Order: sequence, then structure tokens, then C-alpha cells
Amino acid sequence: MANKGDFVHLHLHSQYSLLDGAIKIKDLVKKAKEYGMSAVAVTDHGNMYASYELYKECTAEGIKPIIGQEFYIAKGSRFDRKKGNEGEKGSYHLVLLAKNEIGLKNLMKLSSIAFLEGFYYKPRIDKEVLEKYSEGLIALSACIQGEIPVLYLQGKEEEAKNVAKWYKELFGDDFYLEIQYHGIKEQEKANQFLIKLSKELDIDLVATNDAHYLEKEDWEAHDVLLCLQTGKKLSDENRLRFSTKEFYFKDANEMLELFKEVPHAVFNTLKVAEKIDVKIKNTGYLLPKYDVPPDYTYESYLRELAEKGLERRFKELGITNGEIKQKYYQRLQHELKIISDMGFPGYFLIVWDFINWAKKNGIPVGPGRGSAAGSLVAYAIGITDIDPLRFNLLFERFLNPERVTMPDIDVDICQEGRDRVIQYVRDKYGEDKVCQIITFGTMKTKMVVRDVGRVLGIPPKEVDKFAKLIPNDAKSIEDAIDRAPEIKELAQENETISKLLKIASKLQGLARQTGVHAAGVVIAPDTLTKYIPLAKSKDGDITTQYDMGQIESLGLLKMDFLGLKTLTIIDKTIKLIKERHGIEIDTRKIPLDDEKTFKLLQEGNTVGVFQLESQGMRNLMRRLKPSVFEDIIALVALYRPGPLNSGMAESYIRRKHGLEPVDYIFPELEPYLKETYGLFIYQEQIMQIANVLAGYSLGEADILRRAMGKKKKDVMEEQRNIFITRAVERGYPREKVEKLFDDIAKFAEYGFNKSHSAAYGFLAYVTAYLKAHYPKELMTTMLSIDYDKTDEIVKLIKDCRENGIPVFPPDVNKSDALFSIEGKGIRFGLAGIKGVGEKAAQHIVKIRKENGEFKDLYDFCERVDLKQVNKKVIESLIKAGAFDSTGISRAANLEVLDNAMSVAQSLQKTKSKGLMNLFDNETKIVNKEFPKVREWPDRIKLEYERQAIGFYLSGHPLLEYKDIVQFSFDLTSEKDSWKDGQEVKLAGAITEVTTKRTQRGDLWATVEISDLEGTVSILVFPNLYREKMEQITEGNVVVIEGSVREEEESKTIIAKDILPLNDEIVKNIRNITIKIYDEEIKDEFLYKLKEFIEKNRNGKGKPVIIEAKLKDCFVKLQLHPDYSLPIEPEVLKELQRLLPKERITIC
Repeated sequence: MANKGDFVHLHLHSQYSLLDGAIKIKDLVKKAKEYGMSAVAVTDHGNMYASYELYKECTAEGIKPIIGQEFYIAKGSRFDRKKGNEGEKGSYHLVLLAKNEIGLKNLMKLSSIAFLEGFYYKPRIDKEVLEKYSEGLIALSACIQGEIPVLYLQGKEEEAKNVAKWYKELFGDDFYLEIQYHGIKEQEKANQFLIKLSKELDIDLVATNDAHYLEKEDWEAHDVLLCLQTGKKLSDENRLRFSTKEFYFKDANEMLELFKEVPHAVFNTLKVAEKIDVKIKNTGYLLPKYDVPPDYTYESYLRELAEKGLERRFKELGITNGEIKQKYYQRLQHELKIISDMGFPGYFLIVWDFINWAKKNGIPVGPGRGSAAGSLVAYAIGITDIDPLRFNLLFERFLNPERVTMPDIDVDICQEGRDRVIQYVRDKYGEDKVCQIITFGTMKTKMVVRDVGRVLGIPPKEVDKFAKLIPNDAKSIEDAIDRAPEIKELAQENETISKLLKIASKLQGLARQTGVHAAGVVIAPDTLTKYIPLAKSKDGDITTQYDMGQIESLGLLKMDFLGLKTLTIIDKTIKLIKERHGIEIDTRKIPLDDEKTFKLLQEGNTVGVFQLESQGMRNLMRRLKPSVFEDIIALVALYRPGPLNSGMAESYIRRKHGLEPVDYIFPELEPYLKETYGLFIYQEQIMQIANVLAGYSLGEADILRRAMGKKKKDVMEEQRNIFITRAVERGYPREKVEKLFDDIAKFAEYGFNKSHSAAYGFLAYVTAYLKAHYPKELMTTMLSIDYDKTDEIVKLIKDCRENGIPVFPPDVNKSDALFSIEGKGIRFGLAGIKGVGEKAAQHIVKIRKENGEFKDLYDFCERVDLKQVNKKVIESLIKAGAFDSTGISRAANLEVLDNAMSVAQSLQKTKSKGLMNLFDNETKIVNKEFPKVREWPDRIKLEYERQAIGFYLSGHPLLEYKDIVQFSFDLTSEKDSWKDGQEVKLAGAITEVTTKRTQRGDLWATVEISDLEGTVSILVFPNLYREKMEQITEGNVVVIEGSVREEEESKTIIAKDILPLNDEIVKNIRNITIKIYDEEIKDEFLYKLKEFIEKNRNGKGKPVIIEAKLKDCFVKLQLHPDYSLPIEPEVLKELQRLLPKERITIC
């Protein structure tokens, strides 16, 4: 009987051997401890993703971490890219373990080189680079994919022996021959040779188990994982699979039983573990060196920048009062002292430097993001543009002297300039010191259920029905079962579902793929590979192998460079305003009490306005009627699930309109709660209340805020006692203080960072101001930026029309490449036509500007470069109506296209040979006639237009039902707010049908439908497809009833029924429902509503129901039949002037 600790795993694949390993690091360490193992290794395929996590988990549990990697060794040079040498076939396996700190550095270097230099299907190294970086490493010959066993199994015994000698010469006693046995014949044969070779060459053996999953019974879940990797089903015969069920985390007894003939191979794993001594030292913050001017320190240079910057800000703000200035100076000195004491002046200078460079180079930078907007130093030196004293923002929310952590200044940058800023940072600090940060996509609960269902071959409809039972925010299968008991009941009744749940619960949370962080960049003081291993993304970006949390934990500087489209929109709009009107707009000087802007916000006319354009937000604004900038700050904070579901947003509206009393609890709290009508909306308010009532320092108050946010019971109880004791000592009644603390704790989970809300509220206000004063310029810019995004263009064009701005169709004689202002409207850009592209569009515009308008299609073809503007491009232009202004029908233009191109090519060749002077008129040698063909019917014209542009522009098949559709059906513009499993009813035109077959050969379809707002995909499964095949035809106008399927980045509809949209649907309308809120129940509004109904009532109309949502009750009132209203466009439009359409339902 072996002792528990007689074996250590040296070859193991965690979840970071993506879709191959199924072991989570925390579970691994727990199991190793349970087995009494002194150490454990992780050797993932081709990467070190798990290494730092392993180190932290192991050291926390008193187990030695063995950091390693199973490398792919190229058969030739790592630079070879020969076909046939791809993937596994073109490389051998080799396990390398870090023996000491030099070994760890070399391991990271090799792992990085494999990605950056040797990647070809797999990250690879070669023997040349292995020789260079072999110091401090232990090498194992690997599985039967290792070079020595491969050569032996190919009958090349002598070559195999020579390879073993080469490795022994390179690594000495740190090279081991690795034996494994999982019941595979080739392993048995290779093991016999390796045992013999061990004796012959005096190379020690080690036994490993190449573990890919933790428990023996996990083999089935692992088999499903392999299917996910290869896109196969379990039932597929020709698929990747492990030939036995032995690749689990075995204990010492199992390993000694397996290798009882060579037990020393098992014990040698302990010798290997004893050799290893790797420490990842925390050496503090690893900031890059910033060069300050001569005779300055970091502290003195930052102080000078801040003091001079504050004086500039005084001039901008018009502050001359000495007393007010003194408040700013005191705050500045307070912040500078904390920054200096915490050792972060260098950090501020690094951030200031690249932001300053961006601004000097015309790259817009956001006014602030996150808690950094609470810093006056950041405001003074131009990192942010939000005055923290004006908006009562707290520095300690950003940088807490009582909890020393690296500052975190996230920066929004114009999306078109972001890459330039990152390149500036690379140039300044060195390409080898800067890179982007990796992310890991994981198998989320609902998604893993769908994935496993597919692999098990369960019909999609059945899986979908089951997946809908899982709450969207379920953290795990177990959490879903706790919250939705019907899941457990279904699993008990259905063996297949039970199996699905069992496997899904094992795979949930595993890493699925890598990605690149949208904003994160790491900047190191020296070559990055001295600190971390690097990888390369599928798009060729160099990234870290550690995620953001690990990068920060190591003390490296992580910066978030976020590309924000809104900054690009504002910048381009302002430039267009200057170009058209000669007006220079400085966003910092826009008045924050502009009447026109607030009118636009109160009407909810905010499509295109940053943060405020969703349907839900627009409804909220119409009810709130924001009247001061602070309302916008509050809106950004309130429009989230927590405040909306808790009734906080509702209370804010009611209190603003005087329908609910405002209570500050203690008069001392009024200055901090007044702007939010006594509600705890911001995290900063919690800090201020703790400071004023209980005497907390702002640093202590920040710790309280964090504790409340994390809801740790023991910490909360401790803080509760401190808060109450201190407040009572300061003379406040215990009972009221206890209630206050409990109220704060209750709302703390919904509390939002006011600094972030103020910064983003400012951007929202700026875009609203531009829309209120320069709507054409703003919309033209937005349309041009999103010219290739169909849903965005549809939404923006619809909003233009609703605001009285016509959008003219594309025209080769009037359009620019992108959208442009023309008279009172906006002209559609040529690049917005599918298949044209920006280059071809720019070429067409250039030719027109140089030589005048195009007379007709022949003239067009003769003048443009037909290589850039090919037949496909011209077809799209014709179908989009871009030649309509030439007076020739679309049908005739398409009919002569081939001839026009042929004539043009002939003329261009003739001109190039100098033959044109032989003729008085070039038309003598060509036929340029247009045939007399009938123009396409409107239906065909619209369909071609949709194909060319991506949506219907000049009309829509739904237009005759427009007024019914927008009040009676769900709209695609609302799909961002749809929830998984939600029942929806849509009306639209079928624009695309793609049929597929199930494994059983049954037909099903993916159908694209377009309504007046956008498009959405519909899944029509076999039974419904058979029943409704006739309806599922491109061009048909239909009603779809179904439910939402929400996946990671998309929403589709599972169809339950498909009906034709016709007059019968209209005839079946039962009533008109009008919804009102209690803040609207005022004499003026009620009089207008009554006047409207009196004026339009019609005994033959539809009954009217009024639903009133009051504070304490809900009232539903059906009016007398005499007050029925007709379903007529003019009546509905007039009703919309009283209430937003979201509160009018026709059904």
C-alpha cells in the first residue's frame, strides 16, 4: 500500500488546453490536497494561460506549484510554413517544467516565441531556440506524440536513441523519459522501449497520466467537450475521441498499480518536484519610466502641471472670487499629498502624457470615465474635463489612502484615433514593453445547455424549450435549479434532460476561447517577456497570456484605451458645423441649461443621443421631464435593472413632480441628498453620509461603500456596529441611525458611481445639444459613420423623417461617397449601397467633380475606371435608384448595362491608341440607345432596392399597415430589450429564406424579416415549416408569433406561427388601450385627452380602455361605446402628440 504523497502529477491539461482539458485550477488544487500530494503541475498544450492562477491557488493551499507547458516542437525550423507540416503532424510534443526563477523566465520566453515566431496552426518552437533558453528547465519526453516514441513507433529506433542522447546532453539530469499507460497498445510498445533506453543511456524514468479531467466519471463530459471542439455530435462515428476512459487525475495507489514493474518511475515524480523551487515575487508596482524635464522629480513636475492647469481652468470657468479659488487650491493640495504619499505621481504623468499628445494631435478624448472624474488633479492637468467640485464628486472614491491599490484611469478615445494613441505609447516606451490583454470566453449556463443538447443530438426545439426555463442571469446549473424548480422536475421525468444537465454542470464555466480585451493594454518597465508570457490572437494582435486581473495582481500597469464612437460623432459633427456655418463649438463652453436641449430631452426625442436613445430610456425621460443637468446624471445612474426593478427610478420621478414626500432623515444630510430628492442613488452619497453622521474619514467611508457593495455578512455586521456606535456618540438617536444604515445597505447594491454618471451625462448632454441645434449635421455624421450597419441606418433615417428631415435616395449626380447635407435634407451616400464600397464611391464622386454630372449610364461607364467600378457595383447603383435622375428607368438601365460597359471599354481602348481624332463624333462608332422596356412593378422595384441598400428606402411593403403595425406589434427596434423566452408578435416583409436539413433530412428555415424599424432572424423548425411553406416566400408580408432566443451576442425568434398580414388582421382588432401615469393626472392633461376623444369619437370605431398606474394601485377603465375611436392614421397621429406611441396599444 503506497503512501498518499508517493506521486505527483507532472503532465496535466487544465481547461486552458481549450476544449481539450476539462480541469479547473481551483478544483485541481483541492483534489491534489485531498490526495496528499506535495505538488502539482499544469502543462497545457502550447500555452501558459493557467500558470499564474496555479501559482496563487497552490501557494494559498500550501502545495508546490509546478509551472510547465507541453510544447509543440517543429520537425524543422519554427519558421517553416510548409503544407503538410501543419498542426500535430508537423510537430512533436515536449513537456518543459520551470525548475527555478531562471527557468520560469526561459519558459515564458519560449512560450512567447512559440506564438510570435513559430505559430503555424499551433504555437511551435524548434531545437535552435530550445538550446538558447534551456537553462533552469526540466524536460520530459512527453506522450506518444513526443519525438522519441514517434520515431521508435515508426521503426527508427536508432534515430530515437540519438534524439534521447541530444536531450540528455542539453538538459543533463533534468531530462526524463516519460511513460504513460491508458490501455493503448502503442503506449505499451513505446514504454518497453523507453524502459530499455532508460537503462542503456542512464536517463531516469517518470510516470505520468496526461490527465485531461479530474474524476474517472468525467470521461463522458470530456467526450462532449471534444465534440464541441470539432463541431461533431456524439453519434458521429468519424470524430476525435480518446480511446479509453483513463485520462483522469489518479492517486498514488492507482499509479503504482499501473507501473508496478517500474515503481521508481512513480517515485521519481517526487524527485522532480523536490528539484523545483519557483517563486513569483511581488516586487510592488512595475510602472514604466517616465522622463521628466531636468531638475524635476515626478512629484514636483506633477505639482507644477496641476497648479498651472488649475489657473487655466479658472479662466475657462470664469472664476475670479478668491474664496472659491481657495476651496479649489485646498482640494488640489489635499489630492497631491495623497498621490505623492501613495507613490503615484508617475502614474498620473504617464496618463497625462498620452492624453496630452492625443489632444495636441486632434484626437478627441472623453471628459472622463469611472471614478477618475472625481479627481481635481486629473481635471487640472486635462486628464478629465469634469469639474469635481461643481458636481460634488469625491477624490477618495477614486484613490483611497486607506486602501493602497493602483489608480485606474480608464480613457475614452475617438474610435478613429485610438490605434494612433496606442502606437504613440508603443513608440514612447518600446514595442517590446506594450501589448494588448487576453480575455477568456467561458461556457455560460444557458449556452452550455444548448451546446450539450446539440452534441447529444436532442432536437433543437426541445433544447430551446428547456433552455428557456433557465433564468438569464443564472450563475450555474445549480443556481438555475434553485430558482426554477421545474428544471429539476423535468430532469426527473426525462432521462435525456437529466443526462444533459449532468454533463452541462461539469462543463459550465470552462474556458471556451480566447479573445482580445476591447480596451486593455499593458505597459511594462522592461521587455514584457521578463514578467509574463505573450500570445498572438487569431487576428495577429500580440496579447498577454494572463488576463487583466492577473496582470494587475503582478503589479504591471494596465491601461484601458476605449474607442468611443460618440467622441468621433461629436468631433465630426462640430467640424461639419464649422464648415457649413462658420461656428466654432467648444463643448466645454456649452451652456448646461439650454432650453432647446431640455425640450428635446423632455420629449424623449433622443435617437442618436449617447446613453439616452433606448426605448426604455426615452419613455423614462418623457415621464421624468428632466429640467436640470443633475437630472441627466441621475438618469444615467437610474436606467439599470436594479434601480428600475426596485422602484427607485419610479420614486425619483414621483418626488420630482411632488407626488411623493422627500425625506432627508436628518437635516445634516440635505446638502448631499437634495439633488436626488432624498434617494440614495450614488455611491458617493453613502460615503458622504458616513463622513457627516458617523465621522468616518472619506477613506474609511470608501471601505464601507465597498463592503456594502460586496454584501459580506461578517464585514457588514462589523461596519454596522462601527457606524451606529460612532453616530450615536455624535448625538444621533440610535433607532433612526439603525434604520438609516439598513436603508443605505438596502440601496447600496443599486448605488452607482456618480463620477462616471456625471462624465457620461455630460457626453449625453452634448449630443442632445447638437441634435437640438444642428440635427442635420449630427444625423449626417451618424449616418456616415454607420453607413454599413443596416439596422442603425434604418433607425436613423426613420428618426430623420420623424423630425422633418427628408433623406433623399442615392444619386450618382448628387451623392457624396458618404451621407451629405442637401438643402433641407440629407442625401444618401453611395458607399451605403451594398457592394459599392467606399473606394468605388469616392472614385465616382471624384470623376463627377472633375468633369461634371453624368448624362446617362453610357456616359458614366465611359468616364469611370471599370476596374474600380465593376459590373456588380453598377448593378447595385441601378437597383438602388442611383441613376433615376438621368431620366432612364431602372429596368432600361439594367437591360443595357452589358452593352454600356462593352461600348465604354471599346472607346477607352480606342482613345488609348489615339484613334479618336479620325472621327468627328465618337457616337458614330457606337450604339448608345436605350430600349423601350416597361419599368419594374413597385413590388419588384422595392425588392431590388432592398437587395442593393439592405433595407427598403423609398417605400416598404408594410406602409399600408403602418399605423396598425406600430401600435399592435412588437418592433425590431425594441430587440435590445427583449429577454430570452419572451413571447413576441412581429409584422414584417420576408427578405431572405435559407433552408437547411436536419440529420433526419427534414427541412427547416432561417428567415429574415424587415419591419419599418429594422430586421430580425426567425428560426422556423420542421413541423411549422411544412405547415406554412407557402407563406415562407421572399417578399411576403407576414405576422410572426414566437419566442425570443437570446444567445451570447444575438437574438433570434423561434417561430410558433406564421400568418399573412391582411385586412382580416385589421378587422380583428378589439380595442385601443391608453396607458397613463399618476404624474400625468393633472387637469391640463385630462382636459386635452377628453377634448381629443370628444373630437374623434365614432360609434363604429374601437372601444377605448384607459389604464392608470397610480402609486398604490392600478386602475383599468373602459369608456362607454359612444366614445369609441376609429383606427385612422390622422387620429393615431393626433393621439401620439398627447402620449408616446409606447403607451398606446391596439390589439
